[in-house]
Amino acid sequence: MSEKKNLRSQFRAQRAEYVTALSPAMMQLSFSNVPSPLRSILENAACLAAYIPIGAEANPLKIVAIVREMGLKICLPHVTSKISPMQFFEWAENAPLEEGPMGLQQPSSDNPLCKPDVILAPLVAFDRSLTRLGQGAGHYDRALSLLEPSIVVGLAWSAQEADELPSDPWDQKMDAILTEKEWIIS
Repeated sequence: MSEKKNLRSQFRAQRAEYVTALSPAMMQLSFSNVPSPLRSILENAACLAAYIPIGAEANPLKIVAIVREMGLKICLPHVTSKISPMQFFEWAENAPLEEGPMGLQQPSSDNPLCKPDVILAPLVAFDRSLTRLGQGAGHYDRALSLLEPSIVVGLAWSAQEADELPSDPWDQKMDAILTEKEWIIS
């Protein structure tokens, strides 16, 4: 476990440094379009799960705006505690969010519960075998194990790519990764 903890520290710092060095124009362009492979997947979907970024995480909100125009419902993760399963609740455009654990901004649990067809997942690091290194609480791994056959797309900056990441039996692989530079599938 300490190897993953060390990797999290390394890649968080690497991500923050990378994002700080990006020009305002590059920040504006990054994740501002839905690439055609993702668009093809979304054409057969009814609901997209996204997230409100924290710190230097890749920001999915421009993609969310486009997907709303395509007519899909949007949902966001909702966490109540470290051990409770993460759920996804519908989020209407500009609807207020509430403070959740670990600095999360999340919809109220009074909103309709959703089962997303496609999930944009935040991450700390990834590799070309589609291994995801998350924050370490296991929320996404537990939720994804219950949401098959949802399609999981990791959203990350290219600077978050590792040569190879350690993986435990409970770690859930992604189906694809979208960075500001490319669409990655295995």
